[in-house]
Amino acid sequence: MADPSTQSVTVSLGTPEARTHLAWAVGLLAFLVGILWLAANVRSVTVPLAVAFVMAYALDPVVDRFEARRIPRTVAILILLVGFVVTLTLLVVLLGPQVAQEFQQVPDKVRQALDKLIPWVESTFKVETPHNVRDAMETLKQRLVGIDVKAMVAPAGNVLTVLYGSTVGVLSGLAGTLLIPLFAFYLLRDFDLIVARAGELIPPRHRPPVGSIFHEIDVAMGSFIRGQLTVASVLALLYALGLWAVGLPLALLVGLIAGFGNMIPYVGTTVGVVLATLMAVLDWGGVGHLLMVYAVFVVVQGLEGWIITPMIVGESVGLSPFLVMVAILVFGDLFGFLGILVAVPSAAILKILMRALVDRYQSSAFFRAA
Repeated sequence: MADPSTQSVTVSLGTPEARTHLAWAVGLLAFLVGILWLAANVRSVTVPLAVAFVMAYALDPVVDRFEARRIPRTVAILILLVGFVVTLTLLVVLLGPQVAQEFQQVPDKVRQALDKLIPWVESTFKVETPHNVRDAMETLKQRLVGIDVKAMVAPAGNVLTVLYGSTVGVLSGLAGTLLIPLFAFYLLRDFDLIVARAGELIPPRHRPPVGSIFHEIDVAMGSFIRGQLTVASVLALLYALGLWAVGLPLALLVGLIAGFGNMIPYVGTTVGVVLATLMAVLDWGGVGHLLMVYAVFVVVQGLEGWIITPMIVGESVGLSPFLVMVAILVFGDLFGFLGILVAVPSAAILKILMRALVDRYQSSAFFRAA
């Protein structure tokens, strides 16, 4: 004899109302799949839009505070964007000449490093460097004499072309980057309206559970995004001060890159260590100086992992290192470098949605049926 619960489910699915609900569910699922497919295939628009949405989400509380002081929303957004542009311009103006000066000194520093490298290797390891290695070093030093620094920087365009796949890809990537603040402006201006309209699309009978899920996402993402910005600022300051204290050239630039790059897990530290090593080698002050540079990264990373991040961000996202790496690889493969920027928050949202889906499944009659 069939189970009564199974019979009731079978009968209910045969009603016109149930068939209508099923048709809407299938249609919505097909629509979401289509959106995801389109997002994966129109990355030049999707990724800047996603990054702009994250920016708008992070800045919306700030704009709300301006509005509470009777400052129009559009004016508040313009104040924030102009402040960002001015800050970026000041950084370029202040760091630009120093960076150019360091680049001008690169050939001389490379020659000096080569002059010290072979004697250091011979005295440290008690070996005699083969003559072919010496000849190669001498040839390299001679070629560095009178080198055109502009010629050193020129291949950067070719590197970008390789990364994006073509010149059109480079232009598309740059255009997408420039679109981010424009998208962020319009999203910020209409953010509250977008949230309200999205809530109206949820059927009234489902609004309490869906609202609970989105409240959880809102709390997690708000804490994570604003917390990560705070952590990145603190790390940039600590890196810059530490590297300046040990006498590293371009300490401020390397510190900013390492600190704010920390918003992308593993990327900021890796790039910062590589750049700091390069600067230390070019301005060679001995192994002790290089070890002091590494000590700065070890100390700051220790502070970040044990004190700074737990205090500021806490467990707001709750992703294991394994899931973070998987998210970075997947989103990086789908959306390129900019996809890596949104990998962690997107994975955190997916985790919350999957947990809600699993809870709904385990409480369903299908799951509980004998």
